Amino acid sequence: MQRKIKIIGLVIFLALILTPISTQAALLYLDPDSGTYGPGDSFMVDIKMDVNTGCINTVEGFIFFPNEYLSLLDFYTGESMISVWIEKPNKSKLDKINEKGEVYFAGGIPGGYCGRIPGDPGESNILGRLVFQVPSLIVSDELKDIIEIDFTPKTRALLNDGLGTEDIIITRGAKINYTNTPTGAYEEWRDLVERDNIPPEPFVVELHQKDDIYGGKYYIIFLTNDKQSGVDHYEILEIKPEEMISEEPKLKWYEKLLGTKSEAPEWTEGEMPYLLKDQSLKSIIKVKAVDKAGNERTVEYIPPREQTHQPDNFFQKNKAVLLLITGILLLIIIFYILIKRIRSRRKNEEEL
Repeated sequence: MQRKIKIIGLVIFLALILTPISTQAALLYLDPDSGTYGPGDSFMVDIKMDVNTGCINTVEGFIFFPNEYLSLLDFYTGESMISVWIEKPNKSKLDKINEKGEVYFAGGIPGGYCGRIPGDPGESNILGRLVFQVPSLIVSDELKDIIEIDFTPKTRALLNDGLGTEDIIITRGAKINYTNTPTGAYEEWRDLVERDNIPPEPFVVELHQKDDIYGGKYYIIFLTNDKQSGVDHYEILEIKPEEMISEEPKLKWYEKLLGTKSEAPEWTEGEMPYLLKDQSLKSIIKVKAVDKAGNERTVEYIPPREQTHQPDNFFQKNKAVLLLITGILLLIIIFYILIKRIRSRRKNEEEL
């Protein structure tokens, strides 16, 4: 009888321990989780997340793949629930990603993701979309029939509880069948880009200055989304009203004498936060968001004059000119004194 009671007690104890894990754990998975592809084929895999109870506001994912059989072509964020990206794969990082065979992404979901709303026909649980390609020539010491793409143990999700509590997660990868001949599989990702004719959403540019960021220098922040193919990159231009893009500004005569260097204003690819080149804030700042399909949205920002924190007086505006004039006057005075002394000596010599 006592043995039976102990067994029942053990079962109840295990149930109490395991139940929270099964009901609260978030599921991160790849969809589709299977397929058949050969040399030259490309395909798209969605990164998705399901939650049972609680809400997730931060996800940090590590996904590995055999880089001798696959290479990452792109990472789409168009329908992602993540709106604040801490780190996302982009074209400038593809070489390192494919060399390592690991995709890393991290981002936040303001307000948290609490699961799909009942009756919602859309795929609201997408974190991102991976586009892979099978190389035309496989160079590997070991021939594989199955290519595995999976999450690493470093993958984690944080609860939206105000404490940053790490949630228990379950991950599920994908197993791709490799064939020696191309399959001509439907490339959904190409249609996704071709259908996108809408620019990124409107956004604002904000000017900031903090002692603990960039040593107190001025920087800007900006952020937008693109619900179709996703934002590919940002470009920034700093240009004065009298300047032209790609043309070196004409220097004034005193600037030439002082050896002032000039650079032609150009669009520069950058990320947020972006350190401004013109710390005097005399330039108009333009930020361009470009999506995967090449659609653009440009926002212009003109810094207010009071942000410069510089005295608005004649000396400050014409400091270089005044210093130059002062130097010339000093030279004139010196030459005048020298000439006067020379004449005085000659006069004394003539009198003698």
